[in-house]
Amino acid sequence: MEQTMKKMEKWVFEIKKHNPSEEVINVVEEICIYAGKQEQRMKEAEGRLALFRQFFGELEKELLKEDSDLKH
Repeated sequence: MEQTMKKMEKWVFEIKKHNPSEEVINVVEEICIYAGKQEQRMKEAEGRLALFRQFFGELEKELLKEDSDLKH
């Protein structure tokens, strides 16, 4: 996220060099903030997905073990 924020700050800086209206600057900054929040949500979702995968992987092992034990 930090890298994306640096890119966004650069975009805002580049846009400001062209002397846009305050409204344009505000919109660009809002877009950057929104993009940063979306990126953070994606990282959080990836973390939750990894936890689910780990949980279901362990569950699968337990179920396979129980199935194997029942067959013997």
